[in-house]
Amino acid sequence: MTMNNWLNDGNGYVGDIHLKTEVAHTLSFTADVHDAGNANWGVKLTPYVSQVDGYINATCLTRCAARSFNYLKLVNHDARLYGVDLSGFAALGKMDGFGEFTGRGTINYVNGRDRRNDEPLYNIMPLNARLTLEHRLGHWSNSLESVLVSAKNRVSLVRNEMKTSGYGLLNLRSSYESKHYRVDLGIEN
Repeated sequence: MTMNNWLNDGNGYVGDIHLKTEVAHTLSFTADVHDAGNANWGVKLTPYVSQVDGYINATCLTRCAARSFNYLKLVNHDARLYGVDLSGFAALGKMDGFGEFTGRGTINYVNGRDRRNDEPLYNIMPLNARLTLEHRLGHWSNSLESVLVSAKNRVSLVRNEMKTSGYGLLNLRSSYESKHYRVDLGIEN
């Protein structure tokens, strides 16, 4: 049997010409609270829930062996995803000769489940955060950013998705901007 493996997960996939189109129904709202000028601090909170009719998922073509690559068939199942996005910033202060400092952060959480078999959806990002310290002085801007991702324990068993440990990354960026050009430098993990 030949394989179509556009997901690069090691499994073979067989399509289905009769797949239906996915249709998502999402309910969300955003609460945006900030100072009067939106310059000193702000917080946004966006919870959401999505019901996806005809979510394109996969099932075993014949039988699946645990901890091995399998032949899977694309199928329509209903799915539900829910989560929350939280972001905010705060001006941390100005110092003559040193510039101004701002803290920024985002936290994202999503949970997705196949409603037919109550299995976690494939390739869902675990709880993650991005925390940034920004510095500005004249034409220069600099940032120190930390990306934190929790362990991935909810995985798709049919795809033999691997659990992963949590991790953290550190990124450094600097830029100089004049009226006619901008130069950016960065070290990203």
